[in-house]
Amino acid sequence: VLRRWWFVRELRMARIGVEELAAALGADSPPLVVDARSSVQQRLDGRIPGAIGLPTLDADLSVLGEPDGREVVVYCACPNEVSAVLVARRLGA
Repeated sequence: VLRRWWFVRELRMARIGVEELAAALGADSPPLVVDARSSVQQRLDGRIPGAIGLPTLDADLSVLGEPDGREVVVYCACPNEVSAVLVARRLGA
């Protein structure tokens, strides 16, 4: 029960809308965008310009490099953003 409560609590992470992300990407210090959708989903729906694809939850996070103090935005298209939460947890967010 405690693990489920904690997981549901983590689903309440800060969220960013499309317009807010577009504005942030145009800023002097844009966020690092991590696309946590599967590679198939990325091909079907299109890639996010400038995003780093992380198509599996156990992927090597070293492909992200160093965010250099930038914000990190994790994107997924699954119900309740579960993949994004799991990746964010791995990143220590």
